[in-house]
Amino acid sequence: MRESMRTNTPISALFMDIDHFKWINDQHGHDSGDQVLSLVAKTLKEQLQRPMDIVSRWGGEEFVVVMMDADVEAAAAAAERIREAVAELDMTHEASACA
Repeated sequence: MRESMRTNTPISALFMDIDHFKWINDQHGHDSGDQVLSLVAKTLKEQLQRPMDIVSRWGGEEFVVVMMDADVEAAAAAAERIREAVAELDMTHEASACA
């Protein structure tokens, strides 16, 4: 962050969570939930294109991606890549119909 302030470059952050994650844990157990978390984290990392971009688990089923020197357009493009990649994982289940 100091580097961004020094060079007057933007920082973008993407916050996301896994829908219906509690249901996954409740219905399939915490081992399955842990597998989902690992798979999503791996997918997020794969979608980041620069070594300085960071993905981290923020909470139970929440993640944050921090992108240094990334403006709104770059962050939006990364968010869409991530959304598409996670959607391709096809982790649908009965709770998916609840929204």
